[in-house]
Amino acid sequence: MKIKTLEVRNIKRVREARLEFGEKPLFIIGGDNEEGKSSLLDSIPYAMAGKRAWPERPLRDGTDHGSVEIDCGELRTKRTFTPGGGGTLTVTNAEGLVFRPPQARLDTMINGFNFDPLAFLRAKPAAQAEQLRQMVGLDLTAEDAAIADLKARRKAADDRRKEHQAELARVALPEGDVGEPIDLTPFVQQIAAADGHNRQVDAAQGMVVESERCVTEMDRRINDADRQIMEMEAALQKRREEVVALRKQQQKYRFGMEEWRRRVAGMERVSSDDLVAQHTAAQAHNVMVGEQRRARELAALITQRVDRAEGEVKDLDEQLAVATTSRQQRLAAATYPVPGLGLDGSTVTFNEVPLEQASGAGQLRVAVAMGLALNPELRVLIIRDGSLLDARSLRLVEQMALEQKAQILMERVGNGPECDVIMADGVIREVRDGR
Repeated sequence: MKIKTLEVRNIKRVREARLEFGEKPLFIIGGDNEEGKSSLLDSIPYAMAGKRAWPERPLRDGTDHGSVEIDCGELRTKRTFTPGGGGTLTVTNAEGLVFRPPQARLDTMINGFNFDPLAFLRAKPAAQAEQLRQMVGLDLTAEDAAIADLKARRKAADDRRKEHQAELARVALPEGDVGEPIDLTPFVQQIAAADGHNRQVDAAQGMVVESERCVTEMDRRINDADRQIMEMEAALQKRREEVVALRKQQQKYRFGMEEWRRRVAGMERVSSDDLVAQHTAAQAHNVMVGEQRRARELAALITQRVDRAEGEVKDLDEQLAVATTSRQQRLAAATYPVPGLGLDGSTVTFNEVPLEQASGAGQLRVAVAMGLALNPELRVLIIRDGSLLDARSLRLVEQMALEQKAQILMERVGNGPECDVIMADGVIREVRDGR
């Protein structure tokens, strides 16, 4: 089924236009920019695809009513438009039978007019792949999300592995093996004994000094007492008793002094400097042993973390492989609109080669075939911005339409001889029947 006639009134930039397409496989609408070419072609999906294809304001500015009538021979469609999104839709067959609901009949014969072969070819490979997935009804959202999650987790695990490896490289291990720690107890005990002995020596020397001081003091007091005896006869007896008592005390101190002298004579100071130095060296050794043990323990702990991270990366790699294989199997099992067309990840392929690597003519042939396959009953394809195609490409498009018994409607800036009609200020200015 093809479009035989198209009548448009007050739609976007079109004031009034009527087209008879005849049997032309390629029908080109020419004219300058903003003269109504796009609006004329847009009216087709406005009428047939339903409100989902309408813009916010389908009516021409300043008007309150518009309409689109499409005659496909076997099927006639009339859509009216009013402000605020109102209007009517009538769909009848060649005998005048009215279809109810009308949109349901249209939906069975078209899959939409939103596929533009040239826009598809200008898109980036990822956008092309997404458009093809939507076209074949292949929803890979869950698979893509799972793969993206696995890739993110793998990257995080790999980052942790690298971080642990860098941390392990920073662990400073003392060269060689410093051996076991030295027991500090003997040094501490010997130093304590030496300190105790030296305190006894110091105490004995102190007693000698104190005894000498006391003897001197007693001499002074005896002398004082002797003078007092001479000066005070009345206190002689008392002073003599004091002298006797003092002599006794003096004798006691003399005895003690001699005893302490004998003890001091048999004592020598013991130096603990060597022991302190050995103790300090042993402490330093034990610090080194502790550092080495801690470094080895840290290295072992970090090595375990590296091993765990590597295991996690390996496990995620395996999950990624399974998820990717499952995704590829779904892609391979999909039914594509053109034989040889396929998907490899985010790339559209044709005969197992990326589409972008095909020749310009090859790419155009594939894209046009995809558009024609969308509407198997209504064999109509709309191409925008036909100015991008040279004369050779135009002939190729026309040939494909002829071979597939299809109808391609194209807009093209300019008024060259390849154009069938010329639009100007919302109306058809020129019809070239003899082209």
